[in-house]
Amino acid sequence: MDKITPEYARKAIEHIGFRVDSIKLVSTDIGHHKYRAQVLDCDDHHDSYDITFQSDLEKKWGEKTVESVFQGTISLERECEIYDYFVSFGVPGAAVKLGRAADGTPFLLREALQGENIQNYVASLPEEQRQATYLGLMRKVGALFAYVQAVVPLKEDEEYGDLNLKIENSVDHYSKRLERFLTGNLAWNPHEKVFNPAELDAVRVHARKSLEDVKGMEFPAPVLVLANTHRGNIYLDESGEIDGFDQCNFAQAGIPAAEFYNAFWQFANPAFARTADVHKALVEGYRAADGTIDLDDTATRAAMRALDLNHFLRAATIYATKPNDPMRNRWGHRFKDEIVMPLVEGADPDYDLFSQIINEKWEKK
Repeated sequence: MDKITPEYARKAIEHIGFRVDSIKLVSTDIGHHKYRAQVLDCDDHHDSYDITFQSDLEKKWGEKTVESVFQGTISLERECEIYDYFVSFGVPGAAVKLGRAADGTPFLLREALQGENIQNYVASLPEEQRQATYLGLMRKVGALFAYVQAVVPLKEDEEYGDLNLKIENSVDHYSKRLERFLTGNLAWNPHEKVFNPAELDAVRVHARKSLEDVKGMEFPAPVLVLANTHRGNIYLDESGEIDGFDQCNFAQAGIPAAEFYNAFWQFANPAFARTADVHKALVEGYRAADGTIDLDDTATRAAMRALDLNHFLRAATIYATKPNDPMRNRWGHRFKDEIVMPLVEGADPDYDLFSQIINEKWEKK
């Protein structure tokens, strides 16, 4: 672990497209170093990320490599040692970040499913809340995992392939990991310390049902987009409709959460396409030669609306909570004042204005 110096961590983070302003070691433990990095992401957003490098995964997983265990996660190889790359957003379970590499290629970065995070989070709750909370987490993590695996952008010379098959394969992959997770066969704290046998059986039944639910599922727009914001957890009922959510930073930003989510559904859902269309928009829309959205392509237009709505939502919330951050308020105030609040107040979605703001943002890159 001596090789994981601040300079090594800086280079590793810059390797996937971030620019590091500063970095410092905040903690060490057996097998990992945690750094806190002040970074600029692909959209010149300034954020503080906790980056954990792990070097003991071979001990945990035997002969399996990081790539085979955490498929889709960006891994770093240096001198035959594999370090898994995590960005911690403080959300139990899984989180993803949409970004663009230095060459403009879009990518999705997924925080691997970390059992100890879920374990510790659930264990900290009052006993009467544990089972319901864990069931909700498993449903969210299951859908998010399948989504991330399905839309990881392909290289330019590859064809799209059968995305439904990708989803199914990903769910099968997740199912095996989840089963090992639930039976205590992973190198994490066994769940018997949190759940009694009856509760464990209920969790297993629900988890398997959730896995079936996401096979071939047409994900609702909020599942696709708001899971990426890391600023609002959403919860779905059995029919897939929004059942509840955390307000997170919306209150500080002056955006009523309930009204916004209702408006967001109205804004993004009518034209929002299948997973394949979102994937097509990610691959083609982000690679437009002039940096603008191809407004003649329906799938690109719909998906980019939703993805950029997520981007502006994040900017708007931080604009309100960190008004002195010029990287955030450049576009955040326009999004909040011209797009979000009119929706909250009941106005019809102004797609032309929204596209105009997005294109102006892209032209400024």
